Amino acid sequence: MNHPFLNVALAFAILFILLRFSFAENDTIFVGTLETKFSRWPDTEYRNEGNLSTKKIVRVLFMKSGDRWISMCDSVVKQQMYPKSSKWYIAFDGRKLGHFSSKMEPLRWKNYSWTFPRDAHHLPVQKNLPTVGKPTSEFAGEPGGQYPRPLIVVSKDNCKDPERWKPFIPPKHLVDSLIPLYWNTKGRRSITGKVEAMKSYCSNKNDALIQLATHRRTSAWFYVSNDGFICNLTKLMDKKYELDEFGDDDESSASLVDAGDYDGDGQSEIIFFVSRYVQDGYVMFFDNCSSIADFTWIYH
Repeated sequence: MNHPFLNVALAFAILFILLRFSFAENDTIFVGTLETKFSRWPDTEYRNEGNLSTKKIVRVLFMKSGDRWISMCDSVVKQQMYPKSSKWYIAFDGRKLGHFSSKMEPLRWKNYSWTFPRDAHHLPVQKNLPTVGKPTSEFAGEPGGQYPRPLIVVSKDNCKDPERWKPFIPPKHLVDSLIPLYWNTKGRRSITGKVEAMKSYCSNKNDALIQLATHRRTSAWFYVSNDGFICNLTKLMDKKYELDEFGDDDESSASLVDAGDYDGDGQSEIIFFVSRYVQDGYVMFFDNCSSIADFTWIYH
């Protein structure tokens, strides 16, 4: 027997579910990178075979739905929540450099799920997208070579950096106080040398990101808040790799990509490019560097 009231109730229930899904989808924020690759990438990761032409690609790295950022690594492998297309806003140094749209390219090696985080990408619809700086080896990672710096892209117009992170030279007393932590992170072994501050940054709240290194060792990053709290960022980046049976990937080198309030909550997130043995990726620190999301891929 047909019950009109049940039909109406069912229709409203379906509409509620669809609207809820739509709102959840609209609330989701994706963060990725706009990168410059040789035209035949990802087929020729380690060599360009004489073809010097380049293209722009987008890696979709992190997603926020609710109150936490999560890595898209698992979503790429499981094909869950990974966007097939998106509009992006290009963020750099607290400014919006433009916007564009992109579409996901087919995965090249569908029978090998470990390749998905490495190779999954979007191609921009528009051409002539911005590039910042000259090509260097800083963000090349394991394959080597020279590339322009990656630029952060956000699926919502959240490009500002309210904490205004800028380069600075840390005072000597602060560097000296971090040197024991540096040796604790890197280990003395048979290595000696003077520990010095490298590229470092300070916010308008007087929080600091300080990079220390010797000329013969990879660097270590520390977050120092204005009230004296110290967080060893490199330890957090390397923690899960130190727990496995392989020693080759225990140490990383990292470069700051950018900082910005990508979810619009008033606090800036901080994103590093991280490279280690046969692995590259990106790490996001959020909630005043108390939490971390890690998007890493392997090459073989």
